[in-house]
Amino acid sequence: MKKQNIGAKSYFTFKQAVRLVQKLQITKWSEYNAALEANPRLPVNPSVFYKDEWIGSGGGDNFFSRIKKYDSIISVKDVVKKLGIKNWKTYWERYKEDPRLPRNPNLYFPTELAENGGAPWLFETEEQQYETWEDAAKAAYKLNINCLSEYKKRYKEDPKLPSNLASAYPEDWKRRGKSYAFFGKNKAKFYKTFEAARKSVKKLKITDHKDYAERRHLDAKLPSSPSFYYKNEWESCGGGFAFFNRSDSEIYPTWEMASAAARDLGIKSIQEYAEKYNQDPKLRRKPALYYPDVWNKNGGINGFLNIERFYKTLEDVINAVERLGIKSIEEYRARHHEDSKLPAYPESAYSVDGKINKNFRAFFTKPKRELYSTLDEAKIATANLNIKNILQYKENSHKDPLLPLNPQITYKNEWTIRGGRKWFFDVKPKLKLPIDEQKPFLLMEEAKAIVCKLGIASLEEYKTRYIESDVLPKNIVVYYGAQWKEAGGSKVFFAKKCEYYSKRSPNHTIDAVSIVNLLQHFQTLPTIICPPDI
Repeated sequence: MKKQNIGAKSYFTFKQAVRLVQKLQITKWSEYNAALEANPRLPVNPSVFYKDEWIGSGGGDNFFSRIKKYDSIISVKDVVKKLGIKNWKTYWERYKEDPRLPRNPNLYFPTELAENGGAPWLFETEEQQYETWEDAAKAAYKLNINCLSEYKKRYKEDPKLPSNLASAYPEDWKRRGKSYAFFGKNKAKFYKTFEAARKSVKKLKITDHKDYAERRHLDAKLPSSPSFYYKNEWESCGGGFAFFNRSDSEIYPTWEMASAAARDLGIKSIQEYAEKYNQDPKLRRKPALYYPDVWNKNGGINGFLNIERFYKTLEDVINAVERLGIKSIEEYRARHHEDSKLPAYPESAYSVDGKINKNFRAFFTKPKRELYSTLDEAKIATANLNIKNILQYKENSHKDPLLPLNPQITYKNEWTIRGGRKWFFDVKPKLKLPIDEQKPFLLMEEAKAIVCKLGIASLEEYKTRYIESDVLPKNIVVYYGAQWKEAGGSKVFFAKKCEYYSKRSPNHTIDAVSIVNLLQHFQTLPTIICPPDI
C-alpha cells in the first residue's frame, strides 16, 4: 500500500473519522488498514494521531463501533460488585462476562478512578486496609519490614496492608517523605553500631548473608542491609567476614591460593563462580572484599579466574591495533569487535590509579615509525629473517623494526596483485631479487605506454595482440583488479596520449619510443614476480 503524502490539515477530524469508520462498518484493525488506500484522509495510526481524544472517548471500542462501554466508573463499579470481583487479577479473568466492561478501567477513567480511591474503592476493599499512615507503619514495624523493596515482597503477610502505599495514603506519602519516613520508625530501633549488631548475629549463630536474610527477623533491631546501614564502619571493621564472626582459618590466606582453588573447581566464568564457589568452604562469594590490596592489581575477577577476556596490557592492545591497520580513535570504536580481546574503551579498561590512561589516545597522535617503503623491500627482509608463514611473521617481525605488523594492510595496493601470502613468503633466504625468468610486474602506466606504442586501441584488440610484448599480461582487467575500474577502465587505458611519468621514479620521464627502451628502463627498477597470466 502506498503512503499518501497529505498534510496534517487534510486528515479527517476525530469525529469525521469515527463517522466514516462506522459507515464502512469497520470493526477491527485489519479492516481499517485495508481501507486506508481508498480513504487517504484517514491517518495510519489513529490512536497516535487523535491521541487527545482517543482514550477519553473510549479508544478502539468507540472508534470501531463495537459494543459501547460503560460511560462512567460508577457503572463499572456496580457491575464489579455484582460479579463479586475483588482484585485486578480476577477482573482481567472475568471482565468479558459483561461486554460493556473495559479491559483496563485505568485507561478509560483515569481521573475518576484516582479521585475515588483507585483499586481499593473499585473493588470495595478499602475497609480491609489500615485507615491511616501511622497504623500501616506500625504494622510494617511489627513484621520487621525496613524498606520498600522488602515491603513489596512481604506486605501480604498482613491482609490490611495496601499493595501500593503511595496510592493508599497519597497525602501522607508526599508530605511525610515517602518510603524513608514510612520506615523511619524502624530505623531508629536498629542497633546503633556495627559491633552491637555483630554480637546479636553471633548469638543467633547466623553464618552468612543468605542465613541472615532468612533469620534476621528473630531480632527486630537487625537492619535488612547491614552493609548499607553501617556503611561508615563496614569496611574498617572487616566487612561481612567480621560481621558473621568468621575466623581467619575459614578462608584462604592469600589471593593466589583462593584463585588456584577456584580454578581447580573448573570455574571458567563469573556466573559459574557464583554457582560453584560454595563447593569449597574456604571460597567466598565476593572474593574482592577479602583480598582488596591485590584484587585490582591482579586483574579483578578475570585475573582471579584466569579469564583472558581482554589483553593483559595496553601495549598488547596497541600491537593488535597496528595489526588491524586502525588509524584513529573513531575507526577503533567502529572496528574493535574484529578482535574479541580488544575492549571498547582501553582508556578506562587500563586505567592508572583510577584515572584514564592517556597513552592509548597518544598512540594515534604520535609520529608513526618508519617502515619499508615498498613491498619488495619488506619481502626481502622477511626472507632474510627466514620467515616462512604468517604465524612466524607475527612472532618474529619485531626483529626488524622496519617491518610492518600487517604487510597486507600497509601494502594493500600491491598485495593481492602480487599473489598475497603465497607470493610474499615464497622467497629463499638471502635472495635480493626474485628469479629473472618471470615477467616483471608492470605498473598500469607502464603497461599503458607499451600498449600505446603498439597502437592497440581497444580491449578486444588487446586480447589478440598482447603477445607482441613479452611483459604484457593476458587478462589485463583481472591483472589490475580494482585499480582498473578506479583508473577509468578501457576508455582511459587505451587513450591516444602516450607520454608517461613513472610512479616508481617521479623525476624520470619515459619516452615510449620503443619497447626495447622501456624494457631497458625496467633493469634500473626492482623487478617482481607477478601472478601467472589468467
